[in-house]
Amino acid sequence: MKESEERAAGSQENKKIQEKQMPKQSSAPSGKRKRTYQENREMERLEQEIPQLEQEKAELERLLGSGSLSVGELTAKSVRIGEVIALIDEKSMRWLELSEIAG
Repeated sequence: MKESEERAAGSQENKKIQEKQMPKQSSAPSGKRKRTYQENREMERLEQEIPQLEQEKAELERLLGSGSLSVGELTAKSVRIGEVIALIDEKSMRWLELSEIAG
C-alpha cells in the first residue's frame, strides 16, 4: 500500500508543478475586447493607405510593362515595386489583425 500512496503523492506534486508552469488564463474570453480609439484611427488610416499603394503598384506595373523605360528607370521602378508590395502586405496584415478585434 505504501507504494501506491507514494505514487499518488508524486502525481499530485507533478500536477501542482504543471499548474504553476501553465500561464494563468483570465476570466474574460480572449479576442472579445473592443478596439481602442487609436486602433480605430489606425484602421481608418490603413483603409486609405492600402488603396493608394495598390494604385501605385498598378502604375508601376504599367510602366514596367511599357518597355519605354531606360535601364536606370527600370531598376528604380523594380526596387520601388518590391517596396510597395511589402508595404501592402504589412498594412493588409495589420488591417486584418485590427478587423478581428470587435469594433
